[in-house]
Amino acid sequence: GRGGAVGNATAAAGGEAYGDSPNGTQPGTLGSGGGGEGGGAGGGVIHVFAEEQLTLYSGRISANGDRGAAAAEDGAAGGGGGGGGGGSGGTIAVRAGTVSVVSTMGGATVTADGGVGGSPGGGGGGGGRLWLS
Repeated sequence: GRGGAVGNATAAAGGEAYGDSPNGTQPGTLGSGGGGEGGGAGGGVIHVFAEEQLTLYSGRISANGDRGAAAAEDGAAGGGGGGGGGGSGGTIAVRAGTVSVVSTMGGATVTADGGVGGSPGGGGGGGGRLWLS
């Protein structure tokens, strides 16, 4: 996904999602940074390969984008007096014969969320990609 737009006196649009390739070497698979000097970093790429079975018991696999910085009193973070844009989510590609989730101690999560825009008015980053094969 693309990072959020730079904030300003008017509401900044959120970042748009794009890309559909599970291959981490292709353009569009890494999350992009948010707009402005205080834009959040984009999520990365995670490849998980299991020849037969992948079992998730608890914990987290994430390629989330970072949140945008809030505007400083002088308005420096996002430019134009607004907050920085949130970074977009990255890519998580899982290749396995079977995938199962066993719910113990809160379960497991797999996320590639876009980051929240900084205050005031920073756009949120677009969501990333989760690919199962």
